[in-house]
Amino acid sequence: AQCTRCASTSDRCQVLHTTFEAVPLDEVMLVARVLPVMYLPRMLHLVANELETSRHIAYVLEWARSLLREHSSYVKHNSSQCLVSLRALQKGMQAHYEDI
Repeated sequence: AQCTRCASTSDRCQVLHTTFEAVPLDEVMLVARVLPVMYLPRMLHLVANELETSRHIAYVLEWARSLLREHSSYVKHNSSQCLVSLRALQKGMQAHYEDI
């Protein structure tokens, strides 16, 4: 089955989307904390895409903040794997800032 959000056929992609959407706002930090780092680049990419399309900006920003806070060391030491997603997050945040 193809993921409707990112056109991927990966089961992992489906699981990440389902996880992203199912977590209550007050539990995002906890889920981000226990997220295995092997999924971090994909999750950052998902969050960046959601920032561009979702109307739930506070929820998406909480995911971004939580992921970056909980995995800052990994991002710092593996920046090349996360660079595209980080730039997309920055671009999305800037666009919302300019809309305000």
